[in-house]
Amino acid sequence: MRVWSAERVFVKGRFERDWAIMVDNQGIIQAVGPRRQLVSKANQVIHYPQAVMMPAFVNPHHHGFHTIFRGIADQVNSYSDLLHRLVWPLSRVIDDDLFDALCQIAFAEQAVSGVATVTEFHYLHNGARRTSQSPSFADRVIENALALGLRINLVYGFFDQGVSEETEAFIEPMDVSINKFEQLVQSYGDHPSVKIMPGIHGLEHTSAESIIAAGELSKKYDVPLHVQLADRQEELAIAERHYGTTPLRALDLMELVDERLVVINGTLLDDGEMQLLKDRGGSMVVCPSASLAKGEDAPNVYALLRHGIPFSIGSDSACTSNAFSPLDDLKLIEYLQRSQQDSFNILNRQSVVANLWELVTTEPARFSGCNSGALMPGAPADFMMVNLNGPSFRPRWNFQTEVFMNQLVFGWGPQVQIQGLVVNGVKIVNNGQLTQANLQASYDLIEQWSEAFLRSVDKGSDNEPAEVQSESTAS
Repeated sequence: MRVWSAERVFVKGRFERDWAIMVDNQGIIQAVGPRRQLVSKANQVIHYPQAVMMPAFVNPHHHGFHTIFRGIADQVNSYSDLLHRLVWPLSRVIDDDLFDALCQIAFAEQAVSGVATVTEFHYLHNGARRTSQSPSFADRVIENALALGLRINLVYGFFDQGVSEETEAFIEPMDVSINKFEQLVQSYGDHPSVKIMPGIHGLEHTSAESIIAAGELSKKYDVPLHVQLADRQEELAIAERHYGTTPLRALDLMELVDERLVVINGTLLDDGEMQLLKDRGGSMVVCPSASLAKGEDAPNVYALLRHGIPFSIGSDSACTSNAFSPLDDLKLIEYLQRSQQDSFNILNRQSVVANLWELVTTEPARFSGCNSGALMPGAPADFMMVNLNGPSFRPRWNFQTEVFMNQLVFGWGPQVQIQGLVVNGVKIVNNGQLTQANLQASYDLIEQWSEAFLRSVDKGSDNEPAEVQSESTAS
């Protein structure tokens, strides 16, 4: 048994002084209580005298391979340009080695930000692959996350329609997607750090048959169905053209609006759709920084609160939300609502302040069917140590929950030091550095690729990005 303790431990909505958690060899919390009661039973004691122990973050929506588009994504003129000039063509040159490097870098950033569980919405099925006997990109996502020590929820995206040449890096026939999903469940179904779920990357890219098939898999395995939905005017037009109604009502026609449904973004859902989602027990993931970066509407969190729809906060694209910070996004939501409602404490008014941490921990964990996010016996030992030594988070108000939680949430910023991140009882980040992996080879590979890309742009005409080979396959 190992005991972890800190000056304060956040348990059951309170900052308990000199408490600790006891963790077994499988990384499961066995006991939580005063430090003096637990240390005598431990083989090892790790104490942080100037820190507060908090449940680790859970990211419920992430696209790691988008890391390759950072910087250049901000130089295009529209979301359509982002897709047609960057995402669609450049994804066709992502081979196995480059994909591994992108996963490692994206997941490393999650870890050093305090994220223990990443829900990776995976829909890049082919990349530069044409025929390959090596593990699929989906398997590589999982193995790269596990190698860094993270917990991974893989949402397998059904993506079976589009302009075949333009989106060939993503398109996969429905029967292939079903078989691959079943294989992933068979391979990882019993793994304590892996969850497999089906997903839909919008109505534009998925046929009704594939949407229904994904829904059937959600029911068969009793796992959530994640659907990116109703975040652009184009999708509203597609829903009207193909289904004669709005996006969520289209899913309802397919009998998919139930307690398993997790709507991603949903910034353009109307009030009736919000009520439908509430009545059927669905939930939502909002990604405020990424939505605004893509020029979309801000999440209508006030409507979510008014209808009582459970929601949490994700990062979405790693190319438009370059440094995921769940609490910065939580602040952004609050401040946007203050501006729109001409009132303070929009989030706090709906719930006690201690529950704000649940929006970035237990709520997204629930949307993924896992039980992480709380420091309780029986839960995985996923937590962070936040440094209290220095000017941040002062005054401390004697750690009164209602006040000090405001300090944590609304005082979070780049000056905050996460001394350690522990996932499943293993420290994977120590003072901002990964303990489970060396990423230098990944850094080198992505730098080589970016240099090749810049050379191709210089040679291209009309300043259009020319197609470029991955450095790992170029001769």
